[in-house]
Amino acid sequence: MQLQLRTFFLLVAVALGGCGGGSASSAGASAFLQSVSIAPNQVTTGVNILRRLTATGTYSDGTTVDLTSTASWSSSSSSIATVTGGLVTGIALGATNVTATSGGISATSAVTVTSNVWSVAANLLLPMAPGFTATALNDGRVLVVGGENNLTDDIIADAEIYDPVENTWTAVASMNIARQYHTATLLASGKVLVSGGSNPGAAGLFNLSSAEIYDPGANTWSLVGSMSTGRAGHTATLLTSGKVLVVAGSNGGTVDLLMTSEIFDPSTNSWTPAASLAQERSGHTATLLQNGDVLVAAGFGGRFTYLLATAELYDPIGNTWSSAGSISAPKSSQTATLLPNGQVLVAGGLGGTAEQSTVYSSADIYDPDANAWSSAASMLSPLYGHTATLLPNGTVLIVGGADLTSVGTVNTEIYDPIAQGWTSGANLVLGRFDHAATLLGNGELLILAGQSIGQSQTLATECEVHW
Repeated sequence: MQLQLRTFFLLVAVALGGCGGGSASSAGASAFLQSVSIAPNQVTTGVNILRRLTATGTYSDGTTVDLTSTASWSSSSSSIATVTGGLVTGIALGATNVTATSGGISATSAVTVTSNVWSVAANLLLPMAPGFTATALNDGRVLVVGGENNLTDDIIADAEIYDPVENTWTAVASMNIARQYHTATLLASGKVLVSGGSNPGAAGLFNLSSAEIYDPGANTWSLVGSMSTGRAGHTATLLTSGKVLVVAGSNGGTVDLLMTSEIFDPSTNSWTPAASLAQERSGHTATLLQNGDVLVAAGFGGRFTYLLATAELYDPIGNTWSSAGSISAPKSSQTATLLPNGQVLVAGGLGGTAEQSTVYSSADIYDPDANAWSSAASMLSPLYGHTATLLPNGTVLIVGGADLTSVGTVNTEIYDPIAQGWTSGANLVLGRFDHAATLLGNGELLILAGQSIGQSQTLATECEVHW
């Protein structure tokens, strides 16, 4: 009888120890749960931002079991944040404690819901020098493609994907051709078109005419029709028709800068010529307007003009380019952002001559109805190599950038189209310029890599997020 009772209590202990986490075989036939831990044990998130917590059980035989999916989860204040299966969702600003319980044993993680803050994100798998692209996919993840390995100086075909919920990077299928300074365009199908760019050849860098498409569902790359000429430093804009307009750039050959443009049709995977610009240019901006036209502004002018102030307007229906006036000064490395009212904000940039550069704090506004430019309030600091992102609240967030000292700044600025003025934003964790910025579907902004004097190796992998 005593033997039967001892066997009964042993079975109960094993059952309790295994409740909510692992089988007897995964933790040992007679092992019981001793403790539960949550990682991370402190979490900062934002409203409507999801973060993953992991619960781990440690058993008496030293083994560990992932209890995330089987533990019982709760939040001490569900009005601040909720939790389901380890997935935390910020509801309102404040603090709460999230608890995971298994077999009567619990662990707690402190969760703080904040706003207008920067937080360190997971590092890229490869150290990236400028020249890669970052594209927000329809499922909320971010695809990073190509560029230059900052340690080996090799131009790469590698690709990786960021999962903002898990805060992880995962290597995915590589492109067929290594390239940098290409374009990447999210198509209506959810696939990504990569076109052109530079690739090392026998005689050094030459620019590519090839294009390929990434299918996130199948994790495959497929070569599609090639453009009529190789080009890098061009722009690619998804038109309202679902086709892609590629404009100008450099072909790296005897013609150097281009004034040609081409259109890619995803239904046929083929390219057709489009009307040519009035001026050859590279390093310009291209903005899809609310009426479906495309505004191209500034950039390098090549053999005839070092830098351009002119702008041109493309009409996809008539396949024509027309003059769209000029911004306040010739420049490159500026940003162009479509505002909620349909106007376009062009801010900052690098100007001057090949011998003497200058950095601008000036900003210009393009009004499509009047087909004219006007001066906007100047930024708080002169900047080039910054990024500009339209946030869900209708303001524009300027991130990083450099002045003539070429040191990446930690400063950010916010333009309010209603007040028509600039205010300081929260500082970055690391100062940077020539980085990439990608807005996620939940309003979170991901900043990737970039440059900063004395930090080039670090910033080749370092990322951060803002909400």
